[in-house]
Amino acid sequence: MKSTKIEKGSFSMSDFEKGLMLAGYITPSSISELAEKEELERHETTVKEGTKNLYFKRVVLAAEIVSKLHAEPSLGRVKFQKLVYLCEHVCDMNLADRYVKQAAGPFDNKFMHSIGQEFSKNKWFAITREQGENKFGYKFIPLENASSYKRYYLNYFET
Repeated sequence: MKSTKIEKGSFSMSDFEKGLMLAGYITPSSISELAEKEELERHETTVKEGTKNLYFKRVVLAAEIVSKLHAEPSLGRVKFQKLVYLCEHVCDMNLADRYVKQAAGPFDNKFMHSIGQEFSKNKWFAITREQGENKFGYKFIPLENASSYKRYYLNYFET
């Protein structure tokens, strides 16, 4: 954890109380404090909705990649993650802070662990692990709603 040095006397008791009020630990004592708290809550809601939309946009982009390449025997998790990264980079989605540099290339652990659930929930694709001679890999299998992502894709990524 990072520690920051605060100069003695740099915060007043009213600053402390305002922080507690904004955090929801104490109730606002004036109309202006109530308005400030409501504005903060609106801002936090807007940021949260933007994050959800960005995540779904990434899922739709990933679905397009899988839709185009699921029949390729070389499409596995590593190639899939690299393609998602490159497409996000080209689309200026500004997600570089989500990726960690790994030996096989950029890796977004949280996204890779949730993408299978999102594909399954939307009935777009199933991700299965296949065992071969001295190796294993992952295969993307289209499900009954595999093409239903297209309406979102056309909305987000007009070509």
